[in-house]
Amino acid sequence: MRRSADEITAEESFVRTVSGLIALAISYVLSFVATGCLAAPFIGGGWSFMLATVGAFIGLPFLAFAVLGFLIFDRSVRTRPGLWCVAAPLLVTAAWLAADYGFKHVHGGCRF
Repeated sequence: MRRSADEITAEESFVRTVSGLIALAISYVLSFVATGCLAAPFIGGGWSFMLATVGAFIGLPFLAFAVLGFLIFDRSVRTRPGLWCVAAPLLVTAAWLAADYGFKHVHGGCRF
């Protein structure tokens, strides 16, 4: 039987949060391993894993924002996963577009 969010103890909430953060970190690492494996036939094994490693370092700010968002909106994500499955990609895309436009605007990139 499933309990309501109010019946969950602090210890259970902590365990859920830590397990969610571990799952987020594992998916982050596995995404770059998959990138290296998929690119290996095209650009060679050494170069593909070097590309994946550089991508992992470049992606660290995005991981930090994902962790921050997970910590802030943990209860909301767990109670309304469908809404977050729709909203999260849109929010990430909007944040990326805003950052990309700001970078191009500040550094004199192409103007549209």
